[in-house]
Amino acid sequence: MNAAWIGLIGALGGVLLTGLIGLATAALTHVWQRDTRQQERLDHLNEARAELRRDAYTRFLVASDALWESVLAQEIHEYDVSGSADLYQRLRTLGTSGGKHFDEFDASYLQVKLLCGVGVEDELAGFHEWFVAQLATALQESDILSSPVLRGLEDARQPLIAAMKAEQRSDLGFAPD
Repeated sequence: MNAAWIGLIGALGGVLLTGLIGLATAALTHVWQRDTRQQERLDHLNEARAELRRDAYTRFLVASDALWESVLAQEIHEYDVSGSADLYQRLRTLGTSGGKHFDEFDASYLQVKLLCGVGVEDELAGFHEWFVAQLATALQESDILSSPVLRGLEDARQPLIAAMKAEQRSDLGFAPD
């Protein structure tokens, strides 16, 4: 075989080998970049969801505090709560002065219910049931401030706050506590 042919075959073989290595490198780089983009997109979505949830949870907790305080801030009247007319008057007074607090509480509750995960949803349902029952019972008391009904808000919402924090940690990719 002629040396020119050997040189030509060697050159073409080298070009072919270099081309195959370049093609394999390009394919692997494309796959790695695609995986990286998908992971970045997933991380961004998780961070966005965590931020939405954090804002909704904060709004709900603030609204529940504001509603609680508006009930406690009611002027003390000697209501005969056994009569429906007095109870209606008390509700009307509370609705006039605290209506925006009820609206904000309900709106923030629905927002949290739409955004939360299963763990928070269970705790939220329990807290909401307790909270509404406390408000209903308090309105039937003749003196709200001296009533033992409106005690224990912090204790009642601790499991809810713990579930919210755990969900936030999970959304952000941290290991559970």
